[in-house]
Amino acid sequence: MASGGDEPLHFLGEYLRGALPDRPTPEWFTFDEAEEKRLAEYRGRAWATVETQHAQRSGGI
Repeated sequence: MASGGDEPLHFLGEYLRGALPDRPTPEWFTFDEAEEKRLAEYRGRAWATVETQHAQRSGGI
């Protein structure tokens, strides 16, 4: 008998192998350089906000 944690991993493996009906397909992804740059700028602003808030809470600013 498998432990409780093994069952989700089994289904994940099945999914990634394409054995389940709703298997993943890479065709939905199209690279858009402008979108990637916009997202990178957004991530940078988000991290800057997190770092500023952390510094304020820890007394760094």
